[in-house]
Amino acid sequence: LYVEANRPVDAERFAKSGVTLNPTSKDADVNYGSVLAAEKKYGEARTQFENAAELDTKDPHPLVLEARTYEDSNALALAMPLLDRALAEDPSNMEALANKAELASAQHDVKTSIATYTTILGLVTTDADRAAVTDQMAAVYARENMASDADATFHKAIDSYGGLAGAHIAYGDYLASKKDMTGAVREWTAAVGPNR
Repeated sequence: LYVEANRPVDAERFAKSGVTLNPTSKDADVNYGSVLAAEKKYGEARTQFENAAELDTKDPHPLVLEARTYEDSNALALAMPLLDRALAEDPSNMEALANKAELASAQHDVKTSIATYTTILGLVTTDADRAAVTDQMAAVYARENMASDADATFHKAIDSYGGLAGAHIAYGDYLASKKDMTGAVREWTAAVGPNR
């Protein structure tokens, strides 16, 4: 409430009192850490997230939040070991997997990013989710200027999962970024065409 009201001092005081009153509460540590992270007090936030992780060693969420503090402070290399720890606790944790895939992409590690998205692809259960994950894989290739891989992967998202509108839109946006407006309009039209 205080965070939303832009009252960081009150938010921090209230969250800290939660930890004081509930020293064995993982949730209190996560809440306090989140308030500190929002204030860009990353070192203090990390301490709270580590405390939460120690209180519940089976929950990867505090480790993911701690990794984000490194990402937010542009210390990307320090974030990956925390995500690996989170995944060691729960190898199918979507939050940790998604963060790892995106972080690897930001570090230009195409192999790790694609491998992680492939793991996610095996866990999602709907065609819409599969198409969205496949589009993310295509975006990894696109960021690295691997145009043929990007094109093939965008096509896979469209062809393999029923030609979903989102897959056409993602491919259209990619084509527009490549200045292929004819192709972009074709894909956008397919997304909202008469059969939709």
